[in-house]
Amino acid sequence: MLGFFGREAEKFFGRRDFFKLFACVYLLPPVLFTLIGLWSPGGFAGEKVTFPIFIAFATLYPGAVLFFNVLAKWVAIILVALYTLIAISNRDLIGFINLAATTGFAWLFVRHAQGIFSLPSLRLPRAKRGASRVAPGPRSSRPAATTEAGGDFMAKTDALLDKIARNGIGSLTAAERKHLDEARERLKQRRSS
Repeated sequence: MLGFFGREAEKFFGRRDFFKLFACVYLLPPVLFTLIGLWSPGGFAGEKVTFPIFIAFATLYPGAVLFFNVLAKWVAIILVALYTLIAISNRDLIGFINLAATTGFAWLFVRHAQGIFSLPSLRLPRAKRGASRVAPGPRSSRPAATTEAGGDFMAKTDALLDKIARNGIGSLTAAERKHLDEARERLKQRRSS
């Protein structure tokens, strides 16, 4: 699971953000169970990292065709429901909490990366620096031709993402994959600046 679905998720996020997802999914249960252990001591063992990575993949590419021509979103929903029922039938509260926390985090991480929602930002007070502070000047805007070209570029990117959602990532041509790689690089540059 991690080899295939993790690779596709890494292509979308980039190495740094994928590592953040992986590390958070790996560390979330121990931190959560340590906090629960302060309230109700107990023993907890075992971490499942591959399933939340699959949930991230299914959230990114819900229309990807998987086993027996079933879409990724349905496989994810069925597996989450099945694992939930197993945890409930075994009265495994720890397993249920682990499942809910890791899969929920993976889903929210992807939705945040897609820009569907944003976290509130904390504005910390800044120290005043006196007269050496430079007032910001007006921002230079890009020429209209660049903006229009960027709009066409994004429109093509959106169309390719819609195609992936409908037909899966395997339906892309080499040129379309190259376009998506360029879009990912532009997004990385915009995030870093």
